[in-house]
Amino acid sequence: MNNNKVFFAATGLKLISILGLLMMPFEIGVFIEFLGLTSSQAGLVAALETSALALGVVLVSFRMIPLPMILTAAVGVVLVIGGNLVSALLTGQVELIIARCITGLGYGIANATASRLIATCFPVPESAAGKMYAVAYIVATAIYYFFPPIIADGGSYIFFCGLTVLVLVICPVLVYLPRNTDQIARSAKTASTRALFFRPPVIGFFLIEILLMLGLGAIWAFAERFAVNIDLSAERIGLYFALSSGTQFLGACLAAYLGIRFGRTKPLTLSLIPWAIFSIVLATAGSEWAFAVGILGYQFILAFYIPYMLGVGAAFDKGGNIAAAVIGVQIFSFGAGSYAGGLVADSYGIAAIGWLAIVCCGISILLFPKITRPLESVNLIS
Repeated sequence: MNNNKVFFAATGLKLISILGLLMMPFEIGVFIEFLGLTSSQAGLVAALETSALALGVVLVSFRMIPLPMILTAAVGVVLVIGGNLVSALLTGQVELIIARCITGLGYGIANATASRLIATCFPVPESAAGKMYAVAYIVATAIYYFFPPIIADGGSYIFFCGLTVLVLVICPVLVYLPRNTDQIARSAKTASTRALFFRPPVIGFFLIEILLMLGLGAIWAFAERFAVNIDLSAERIGLYFALSSGTQFLGACLAAYLGIRFGRTKPLTLSLIPWAIFSIVLATAGSEWAFAVGILGYQFILAFYIPYMLGVGAAFDKGGNIAAAVIGVQIFSFGAGSYAGGLVADSYGIAAIGWLAIVCCGISILLFPKITRPLESVNLIS
């Protein structure tokens, strides 16, 4: 198996699968400005989309799609394309929810497939994931820079059609996905699904992850709204989101470089302190300077953090099933955070979302070490 080709295929698939997450702040803005939804309604649609994503992850993680990797990925990509095309034509909330759920299901299938490839094909998943996300964030830089002005002119139709075009552009690299997955399948059969997922440390890790990403996802979902709140133009918003992709690139590169030199517990806990600070700065930004500091710092820590989440999942399970589920839970919780953020914004004001993030970070700092300290070794456990 050519690991370079697998790496680029997995990176392309991962980029497709996280487009919904990358563009969530703008999707929330489209729902509110062009489709007339309230903050909580927009957050609900986004949360249901990521709930469908979680279902897609479950289908892959629990081995419920009996297809080779390349065909599983194809199913996910087709659902993403179809869901976004249908979304471009809709304005009703119920119909939109159905279309976004179809899209989310596709995102989830694609995402879990990419995560399994990284967890099973590379000896240090943290480093491989860091490199993968670094490449993805380079592409995201261009997306962030050009999309906001286009959305401002074309509304929801251009937004969802633009996402479809991006997926089609990325698709050719997927031909490098491995067709022979016998080795991965044998590794995945080393333990039953129940034995893999229903261990107390695994369940505990998922619960902490859900809490943490709920609060931080609320910040991300309303990042574009924070900018609008201080009257930034679409062009300036696009510029700062593009620059934040640059800091994501740096964060992912740092994770790739460090790997597990300092274990897994320190990166997972200590980085939450600046993440919480950047979150409150972003949520309470009263100036362009404050917004810039908040979004650039937030994105840097996010990109540094996610490879370690994937690495913990890979340490739990050599077959890559838990790693896939960890990233799926992360994205699902981010999406659920959009609904929580909408409720907080409608009830207490948009700045209060920052305090939600701080509370979630604080609790996670206290609880994560109890789960991750036994996983400090480079050797994977099953």
